[in-house]
Amino acid sequence: MTDKSTTQTKSPRDYTLPFDAMAAVDAWKKVTDETLNQVATWLEESGKLQANGLETLNHAMEERARWFNDSLKHAARVSDEWRQMAVNATRRAAELLRNN
Repeated sequence: MTDKSTTQTKSPRDYTLPFDAMAAVDAWKKVTDETLNQVATWLEESGKLQANGLETLNHAMEERARWFNDSLKHAARVSDEWRQMAVNATRRAAELLRNN
């Protein structure tokens, strides 16, 4: 028979964990810090790529706008030349009709 005075129950603080809890916490912190640094680096690189892409797009749009503007000017010059040619042709036709 066991004596109640000699039996001791262990409190939860008396048990030891099968691993070093602080080492696990430190490892977790290290992994999360590394992951956060990688995400921050990735986002910075993503921002740089986006800025480069927008700069390239802006340059391309400015170049296309310049080409479009040059095309409009050329079309206006050609139109003016055709209009002048039509006026000259009409005058010559009128002169020919008057002389006959």
